[in-house]
Amino acid sequence: MSKTVVLSGSVGAAKFLRGLAQIRPPDSITAIINVADDFRLHGLAISPDIDTVTYTLAEQVNPETGWGQKGESWRVMSELERYKGQTWFSLGDLDLALHLYRTQRLSEGATLDKVTKEVSAAWDIKVNLLPVPAARMLSELGHEPSTFGVAALYQSFSSALLIDTADKHLSPKISNLDIRAVVANTVMSDISKAAQVALSAINAINPPLTEA
Repeated sequence: MSKTVVLSGSVGAAKFLRGLAQIRPPDSITAIINVADDFRLHGLAISPDIDTVTYTLAEQVNPETGWGQKGESWRVMSELERYKGQTWFSLGDLDLALHLYRTQRLSEGATLDKVTKEVSAAWDIKVNLLPVPAARMLSELGHEPSTFGVAALYQSFSSALLIDTADKHLSPKISNLDIRAVVANTVMSDISKAAQVALSAINAINPPLTEA
């Protein structure tokens, strides 16, 4: 079975992964997830991108925001606001359970990778979620913070790059890197559109998939 590796950020990547899991066996997919935005708040270990990918693949994400859990409530935040506590980053009542668990396990010596696998198992997620450290910005690595900058970074091993229609004007520059720029609408407003974007990405490097 062929393997698929996806470099993942937050909401957009989560939707892409959900679409990809419709056309590829989920257990053949590994998502390398950004942890540059991880932080501590109220003493809790919070991993926004990991959580968004987790809730999305579990079909539990809030469809209105693209992050957090559906059916969420905010009683803890309301009480915290009464005491003039830090409420700039809203943590839902259901979401708090995940942060409490992660913090507990990390304090026991578990790695973030192991904790993420435990959480995935609890949600019966078959995609392999792999958190890895990452620089906050491409510019910190000396790369142009744009689609072209990503293409330049991948030049040594990438033959094609799926880009959004908004970046179509960068196609000639990307082509000069000997990378084929495949332009598509990457707005994934529902699961069928997410699957179509995933299919476009697969077709960029492989012959089109055909039904048996």
